[in-house]
Amino acid sequence: MELFLNKTDPAKRQAKLKQTKENQTAENQAKEKQTKEKQVTRNQAAETKSIFVKAKKPSRYIAVEVERSVLRRANHQCEFLSPLNNQRCESKTKLQMDHRIPFSVGGASDKENLRALCPTHNQLMAIQFFGVNKMKEYIQNLS
Repeated sequence: MELFLNKTDPAKRQAKLKQTKENQTAENQAKEKQTKEKQVTRNQAAETKSIFVKAKKPSRYIAVEVERSVLRRANHQCEFLSPLNNQRCESKTKLQMDHRIPFSVGGASDKENLRALCPTHNQLMAIQFFGVNKMKEYIQNLS
């Protein structure tokens, strides 16, 4: 009988409703705060991700027009300049598109970031950027 009276007592019922509303308000405020913190964190991550990424969706795809433009600019020749004597590589076969700022660290696939390199110099640039230990995984005859 006492349990029934506790449940039906208007004063206790009102107090319980008030407590429930306060709990819900506190939970909603906590959720809003977490949401705002996540948004701030996402915004900071987007800002600091990379200043080099220009495309909305990064893609390794290089448009045919961009590749042709890079090859025309390079005169269909490897663009590598020797640091010793400042001579340009004379190779004109099997040219590859190389990202000056590597794609893996946020480099875009646009003509300002691309250059035409022969396979040997493309590997050399990768080794210089990523290091010998990292490139051993991809180049078999590298010791």
